[in-house]
Amino acid sequence: HTTPFYPQLPLDFKFEYLRLEPYTFTHRLNRNNYTHSGYSLGTFLQPKSELFFLGISYRFTSRLTLAADFSYSNHGANFVNNDGTINNVGGDIKLGHRTFDSETTRFLDGELEIARNISAQIYYEPINQFSFFLNAAYSSNSTRKLKSQKDTQIFLGTSLKF
Repeated sequence: HTTPFYPQLPLDFKFEYLRLEPYTFTHRLNRNNYTHSGYSLGTFLQPKSELFFLGISYRFTSRLTLAADFSYSNHGANFVNNDGTINNVGGDIKLGHRTFDSETTRFLDGELEIARNISAQIYYEPINQFSFFLNAAYSSNSTRKLKSQKDTQIFLGTSLKF
């Protein structure tokens, strides 16, 4: 995250890369994995995933900001065989390494899932601690077997902080 020219040009740039190796946050006993009520405590990504994130924001004034983000993620999901059994390649936080699973697995091996998200936000704070925001987001998710699923959402909201 950097703000290289803040006095002359109030821009913020963000770049992130996150990589989760196979079996990260898992445990051979499901009750000992790194989750609470089935949700990951670390990140929304599953093991055997990578995420690229790019964001930019521009502050017109101290009360008005425009921002845009783009993220792209890959996930190597476990295979589900025709008979319903799971070919575990380390891509599910709820399924740790079993004794009969392979000791080695390649990164992103498995059923490749791709997610792309683009969003734009406008924040306006007319008075201290009270703000309005408008967020428009587009997402596209796809796998090798299924066609892509696309979704567009627009949010308008307010925030009051005490």
